[in-house]
Amino acid sequence: MADVYFFGCNEQSGHYLHPRRYEDNNPHIQQLENQLDGNLLVLPWPEKRGTGALTYLPVLGMTCLSWWGSPWDTRGAVNNSVLVRGQCTADEVWAAFEKAFPRLAPQLQRPTLASV
Repeated sequence: MADVYFFGCNEQSGHYLHPRRYEDNNPHIQQLENQLDGNLLVLPWPEKRGTGALTYLPVLGMTCLSWWGSPWDTRGAVNNSVLVRGQCTADEVWAAFEKAFPRLAPQLQRPTLASV
């Protein structure tokens, strides 16, 4: 089971979960791809490009950093998420993302967390 997942556009339009969901036997992970797309439980509202939220998801035992926008897809309602095993800070999630996805992370701007 992977410790870090990325959901979003990866150098092209279209949202996907990386590593791909079929590489993990966890049934909750297998359903993530559909549940993360535009989900306001993990995204701030109203939609503002570059704005994100940090959420702990106890059923997965993972922290989710989600944000609006992508350099490869300029349509509205485009979002990205990084999920890291355990309860983490935004700094810890971003550092794990940079380590797990060294080619992708520098191409994305780290989100500003929305105040709630």
